[in-house]
Amino acid sequence: QPAQAQSIVDGFNYVVEQKGLKKVHFISGLYAEDEVRRDPDKGKVQGILFQGKPGKPVAVQIAGGGFDGVASYLESIPAAMELHRRGYSAFVLIYRVNVELHETEPQAKGEKASKDVLPAVRYLIGHQAEYGYTMDGFGMFGFSAGGLMTTAYAFSDYKDCCHKHNLPRPAAIFPIYGLHWELKVHEKDKGLAVFSRVGRDDPTGFAAVEKIIPDIRKALGQENVDIVMYDKLGHGFGLGIDTAAEGWLRDAVAFWEKHRKC
Repeated sequence: QPAQAQSIVDGFNYVVEQKGLKKVHFISGLYAEDEVRRDPDKGKVQGILFQGKPGKPVAVQIAGGGFDGVASYLESIPAAMELHRRGYSAFVLIYRVNVELHETEPQAKGEKASKDVLPAVRYLIGHQAEYGYTMDGFGMFGFSAGGLMTTAYAFSDYKDCCHKHNLPRPAAIFPIYGLHWELKVHEKDKGLAVFSRVGRDDPTGFAAVEKIIPDIRKALGQENVDIVMYDKLGHGFGLGIDTAAEGWLRDAVAFWEKHRKC
């Protein structure tokens, strides 16, 4: 798709430009040294921090890739660029995939990759003063496999969710073609806001989320759930340029602004 190719080029150029302005920082060492000694692949977990205006919340960005790769330049970097242009800080997470996970079964790979969100959030908590963003009302955006990781961090039903590690829950999550279609919402999840965009022709299973939308709305409240399904749209549409989903990021920002002040 020409629009997506352009988006990749724009994102790359933006990273180079903002790095020159000292507004993009490449972050390594998210896992502690002793953990990396035990499992050297944990040393590959990194981040790209787009430093925005002081006092604005940070958006964690997690690209997809089926746990075999991380499609940052297709998904999370273009979204981070658009948020950064609006003054927000954004942290693009590069997590472990494929053989680095030491798992072969798909669910086990997803659960292991989801653990990489935890040191990223701890890093962001510890560096608020240095970079000027706030974790108060932070958002979490995930695409495809990254959307599953976002779901697993924020909702209490999952093994390594924020509640089980005494970490802050986002004010809002944005699993774009990535909300887990077997999601179960519990009492503990009240107060979380969910924004998602999915194509009905998505062949990877994510379109099945349509069946549980009424349950999610009932559990979290209508005003806290904004999920839109698009006809004749498949998987991996990124920012949605030249598709029915075009403009979702603008709507996501309005949703985030509303819910981070609640």
